[in-house]
Amino acid sequence: PAFLAIVSGALFVALFVVKGRYKWIGAASVILAVAIVYVTNYAAMADRLKWLIAGLPKEERFYMWSKAWEKIMETDLLHWIFGNGIGYFSVPLPPHIVGLKAVPPHNFFFDLLYLNGIVGFILVIAGLSLLLARVIGVAGKTQSKNRRIFAICLIVNFVSWLILCGLNFPLYSKYSIFPLAFILGPMFVVIQPETDKK
Repeated sequence: PAFLAIVSGALFVALFVVKGRYKWIGAASVILAVAIVYVTNYAAMADRLKWLIAGLPKEERFYMWSKAWEKIMETDLLHWIFGNGIGYFSVPLPPHIVGLKAVPPHNFFFDLLYLNGIVGFILVIAGLSLLLARVIGVAGKTQSKNRRIFAICLIVNFVSWLILCGLNFPLYSKYSIFPLAFILGPMFVVIQPETDKK
C-alpha cells in the first residue's frame, strides 16, 4: 500500500493538476521510475508485485471487505442514515489466520458508512473532495511558483494518505487522524486568498 500510495499521488498530480507538456513528462517520469524499480527489483518490489498478483484472489482485504459489507447490510434504516456512532468497527479475519479474531476492515469507506451512516459519509466525502478541488484550483491558477509547488506537494500527500491509511488503518485512529491533521492544516492555509502577489 505504501508504494501504491506514493505512485498514485504522483500520477494523480501529473495527470490532473499539471498542464501542458509537463503533464506527459511527469506521467512518463513516474512510469519510468516504477519500471526501473520493477526491473532492478529494488526493495524486492518485483517479487512483491508478482506475489500480490498471484495471490490477489486470496488477499485478506477482499474477505474483510465482504464481511464489512455484510455487517453494514445487517443494520437497520436508522443506522444506515445516521450510523452506529464513532467508535471501533471490526470484522472477522479469514479462518486460516490464527491469533487475532477481529480487525478493522482496512477501508475508510466502509468505516465511514458503518460509523457515520449515509449522512456522515456524504458530509465527510463532500468536505474532503471540496477541499482537494480548491487546492487543485490554487495549484492551477496561482501566479506564485512557491505556492503552486506547495499546493502540488499537499495534493500528493493527501492522495498518498488516502490510499495508505485507507487500506491499512481505521479512519478514527491516531494513525489516520494525526497525519490527516498535518495535511489539512496547510491545505486550509494554501486555499486562502493571496494577499501578496509577488
